[in-house]
Amino acid sequence: MPSSVPSRALVVLATAILVPAASAQMEPPPVFVREFGPVGSGPGELLGARGISATPDGILFVADSFADRVVEFDSTGVFLGQWGTTGALPGQLDYPLDIECDPWGGVYVVDNGNHRVQKFTREGQFLLQWGSAGTDPGQFVTPWGLGVGPDGSVYVGDLFDGRIQRFTADGVFLNQWGSQGNGPGEFENPIGITVDASGSVFVSDGAAQYVQKFTPAGQLLARWGGRGAAPGQFSTPFGIACDPQGNVIVADHHNFRMQKFTNDGTFLSMWGSKGTGPGQFASSHGMAIDRGGRIYILDFGQEGFVQTYVYPPLGVRSVSLSEVKSLYRR
Repeated sequence: MPSSVPSRALVVLATAILVPAASAQMEPPPVFVREFGPVGSGPGELLGARGISATPDGILFVADSFADRVVEFDSTGVFLGQWGTTGALPGQLDYPLDIECDPWGGVYVVDNGNHRVQKFTREGQFLLQWGSAGTDPGQFVTPWGLGVGPDGSVYVGDLFDGRIQRFTADGVFLNQWGSQGNGPGEFENPIGITVDASGSVFVSDGAAQYVQKFTPAGQLLARWGGRGAAPGQFSTPFGIACDPQGNVIVADHHNFRMQKFTNDGTFLSMWGSKGTGPGQFASSHGMAIDRGGRIYILDFGQEGFVQTYVYPPLGVRSVSLSEVKSLYRR
């Protein structure tokens, strides 16, 4: 799909009064805007992307797992640069699975094959690394999910070790929680991590079919989902991200859809179906949402790896002067 597909979500009547939808379940789906990042190993192409992150100002960093590199785009899909080579030396990568930007210019990459996390500048300059193979605090078995909190804490999910580890921005171990299992506070495959503006940590479990919400100390706050195709259920939840309002959007991988929830897990809406057209998904993975509410979804099987969506404005209508006066008389 060419990147010139126009958005229908940007027209607002300046003189209209905003009228919210009648109920959350009637919320319209976001509008498909464009896709970019065609399959390949050249500049601006993506070979096997798994993780994506958006800076507050809308710059995108993509972990191109099969190419052992990080690729940078602007919010419209314009290629800005790339960095990384295959290897185990500082600054090199071996199957990077997730990526996250902090508000202070740091970029963290889960370097899965090297059992470590690396921190870079936005320009790709290596800053530091931590981790090694193992199950002790600060070690990793199969690191995948990554999130950064508003205080700079870095959260890493260990896919086959059933735990979340929390570090400082410099890689100092702080605490961990979880164990292998599918009960409350446990994990089978913690794949996706996101942190909201208040510091709550959300984890999607691709095998247990749940999303769980925690405090930074690991206290369980909420849990929702379960295997299935009904609204609120999952079949391999992968990417997860919070929007500027604190709602949680989950890439429901094998149900070929996105689902939107409140911060505490109340189902709000969903969209998508199996396919390669606008608003469809073939193999969704990572997800990011920028400060403007634009949603970026990594999806194999498309002409471009990255799909962009925006929510339409609230419903609008013209009102008469008598209607306005009646509002003040109530």
